[in-house]
Amino acid sequence: METGTALARAMLRVMKNPFYEVDVINMSYGEHAHWSDSGRLGELAHEVVNKYGVMWVASAGNHGPALATVGVPPDFQSDSIIGVGAFVSPDMMMAEYSMIEKLPGCPYTWSSRGPTADGARGVTVCAPGGAITSVPTFTLRSNQLMNGTSMASPHTAGCVALIISALKLKSIPYSPYSVRRSIQNTSLNLDVDVFAQGHGLIQVDRAVEHLLEHSNGVEDKVRFTVECGSDRRKGIHIRNWKADKPIDMSIMVEPVMLNETQADPNEKLAFCMELVMTCDAPWVKAPTCLQMSYTVRSFQLSIDPRGLERGRVYFTSLKAYNSSNVKKGIMFEVPITIVVPTVDFLHGYLYSCPAEVFRAGFVRRHFLYVPIESTWVNVTLKASHSDKCQRFTLHAVQLKPKCSVKTLEYYKVINLGCNEVSTQIFGVRGGYTMELCLARWWSSLVDGQVEVTVEFHSLRPSQEEVTLFSSDGVQRVDVRAGLRPEEMSAQATLKHHTQVLTPAESKVEVLGGPRDTIPGCRPIYQLVLSYNLSVSKSAEVTPKCALLSDVLYESAYESQLWMLFDHNKQLLGSGDAYSNKYSIKLEKGDYTIRLHVRHERPDLLEKLSDLPLTVLTKLAQEVKLDVYSSLNAAVTAGKKAQPVTLKAGTSQPVYLSAPSLSDKNLKSLGLTPGQALLGSLSFAKDEQVRKAVSSHKFGLIRTMPDQYPLRVVVTELPCKKRSTGSSNSNSEEKKEAKTLADYQEALRDLQTAWIAKLDCEAGEEIYKDVMTAHPDHLAAQLARLQALDAVGAQNRTAVIAQASRIVAAVDTAPLLAFYGTKTDTRTDAAKIKTQMDKQRNTLLEALSRQGSALCADILALPAAERTQEAIDQVDAIAVDAMKFVEPSDSKVNGFFASYYQVRGLDGLAARIIARQCEEKWTRENEAKLTEAYNRLGWSHISTLITSTHPLRFPNTYTPF
Repeated sequence: METGTALARAMLRVMKNPFYEVDVINMSYGEHAHWSDSGRLGELAHEVVNKYGVMWVASAGNHGPALATVGVPPDFQSDSIIGVGAFVSPDMMMAEYSMIEKLPGCPYTWSSRGPTADGARGVTVCAPGGAITSVPTFTLRSNQLMNGTSMASPHTAGCVALIISALKLKSIPYSPYSVRRSIQNTSLNLDVDVFAQGHGLIQVDRAVEHLLEHSNGVEDKVRFTVECGSDRRKGIHIRNWKADKPIDMSIMVEPVMLNETQADPNEKLAFCMELVMTCDAPWVKAPTCLQMSYTVRSFQLSIDPRGLERGRVYFTSLKAYNSSNVKKGIMFEVPITIVVPTVDFLHGYLYSCPAEVFRAGFVRRHFLYVPIESTWVNVTLKASHSDKCQRFTLHAVQLKPKCSVKTLEYYKVINLGCNEVSTQIFGVRGGYTMELCLARWWSSLVDGQVEVTVEFHSLRPSQEEVTLFSSDGVQRVDVRAGLRPEEMSAQATLKHHTQVLTPAESKVEVLGGPRDTIPGCRPIYQLVLSYNLSVSKSAEVTPKCALLSDVLYESAYESQLWMLFDHNKQLLGSGDAYSNKYSIKLEKGDYTIRLHVRHERPDLLEKLSDLPLTVLTKLAQEVKLDVYSSLNAAVTAGKKAQPVTLKAGTSQPVYLSAPSLSDKNLKSLGLTPGQALLGSLSFAKDEQVRKAVSSHKFGLIRTMPDQYPLRVVVTELPCKKRSTGSSNSNSEEKKEAKTLADYQEALRDLQTAWIAKLDCEAGEEIYKDVMTAHPDHLAAQLARLQALDAVGAQNRTAVIAQASRIVAAVDTAPLLAFYGTKTDTRTDAAKIKTQMDKQRNTLLEALSRQGSALCADILALPAAERTQEAIDQVDAIAVDAMKFVEPSDSKVNGFFASYYQVRGLDGLAARIIARQCEEKWTRENEAKLTEAYNRLGWSHISTLITSTHPLRFPNTYTPF
């Protein structure tokens, strides 16, 4: 999908192109934004159109048929972009879709509809939304039938290009505003849904004639910004109300010239217009005259919904004409959309609509004011009067302020046979008007009837999001059945582990260069934040920057991108603002996440220098929390909550018990205070309600009707098991008796830990001190061996001698006897196993390091000078090691790779090294593998590895 970085660079290229001037651009993609009245990308788009005079055409989207489904663009903060819907004509049906009979022309069922959430039309015009077009040659076909508003938008862009070409040919001055107004005033109004067609079907010839006839007007270089109400919307769109009283709305209109800051002051002084205003809706009262100079003018209009049929949507517009040239058409308009929802339901929760006839492309919209208590709804469809299968689209939408249309939405394509019944279940939010849109597919040839029944349900918790602190132990949640009796069976499940990372490095730098500099010498800066991530075991992770997530076009910053690298700086994955779309499966290891944010102002980037990053890890197995019906049952881990039927208007408490942090599924996560576990809480007993979900053809829509976010915050470390077998007095005596021994043991362990950390000489002194006091301490001898081996080849003799001392100190007979025993029945078997494992691992490491050093000495000599005695010595080490582990074991595989090379078994050596590379691919292991393949004569493989080396081991991180 598109990124903010790519969009910003594209717009900068349009503003200043070194090869040619851009007149019109097409954009056949976009997203749904939570708001459109602000955003950095919107500011840049505003400059493209209103400063540089570029005509911008954008597809409305393929998210219909419900209203308010137009995406961004065209729903930018500036209403200067031409939004295009998709229309299919009878001739297109025959020629392109090979239908057996013509149907009346109509908008495609999936074409997005207006208005925008803030009242603008959204769809400016419509155009053919299907075409047989050329496709890339890799598809092995010359052309393909494609459809979507992505086809309608370039069609319109081509029409705009033709109009501009005609104006340039005739030397007629124009602006994006005069061309847009001409297109709107000359479009062919179709007898179809106004929200889908906008002003109508674009007409090139009529638009050109209109511009030639009405050129050189005082308003040709002027756009009229319309702001409605205190929140300065682009139009009037009233939806979430009961429509039971009139409402007054203040309107502000301001003329703004093209490239306003550089416009001629004399033209501003000379601007004056006498406007007449009309509105054809009797439920709107507005002034009829408006005198405009180059300043803001405001007026009031009144909307009275009383008397309008409920359950319907109504559209009109207040149109302003130039009184001296009315034929030129509308100068500006105030779009007005009001929804008059149904508010009274049978029994307070039941709505039904008798069977209606559905013809091809027919859309029926029911607007229902969802009861305040409601949490989910059952919609039942029953088909009749048709022997053939009927295809319908059910689309339900609620608009929540400052939230995308996808926030509260349900979409489903349903095929119904004769007298077949289908029930759909999805979540709703009480207090918001719901549009229940049922549409017959545009190409359906057979008419049918459908009856619609809607039942609202309610099981509402006292908190929309439940947070449980692990130290609290128990969390109470009150559940209310507000509308009708409901069966409740509470369930709580944890699915993700979340940890918060803080930046290890932060840097703000200027990008510069032609593609990252706004015309006028305005460079763009970037903030790059680096985070260190450690994964303790294989898991699926999702990085998320909570402050910047789920916003792109509406974001205050130009772009936010992240990249995840392994320890070799190899790029493993990347993502953008929509973090839920990206997850990466990682193996155990250390990783680096780099986050990139762009903006023109470095001071805004500096404010994000300590920005935290959240990493969500999917649990290998879901963790279910215990749910109880009483506090005492929760405290004593008594009887768990059972399903219960709540009467209408009653509440029932449930008690959630915090999970045990010592649980095997949680213990391996290495939880620390401040981290959290995320999941969901559900209450309905009906399994269909729990699992109801919808998939839109362009992605999953969040419609879980009975799922509430659950967060368990870790406040303490998991407790270790405590001994309860002795009294306090005995414990004190035992503690007194062990004090000196504990001190000496702790001092010994501390000294041992520092042997390998210090330089060789200082470490040797400490080693001697430890061995003087504890002659048989194997850990100190092993630490000294590790220190000697770390120095390099010059210490091989000392390494061999030190390893020999360790091997001699370990009695292998008891070890072999222990590991040869099938079952150990002794009472302290676990303790004995720990001691034996420790001795065995020490022995294997000593053998491995000793053998590796001996092999290095042998391989350093020419083959003729290698002695049989040395080879016999490494043979003996190999035999001793294989008494305990296989050669491929990670404890000894480094030695066996060298050993097999000494013995001339290069195939076995290559297999061992390849296994090492599988575990951890490093530069050292890769060099060994290449060398092994060369010895085998497999030059083709070694050449491939060498040539692809820069891909696995980049010198720098991949730039954003």
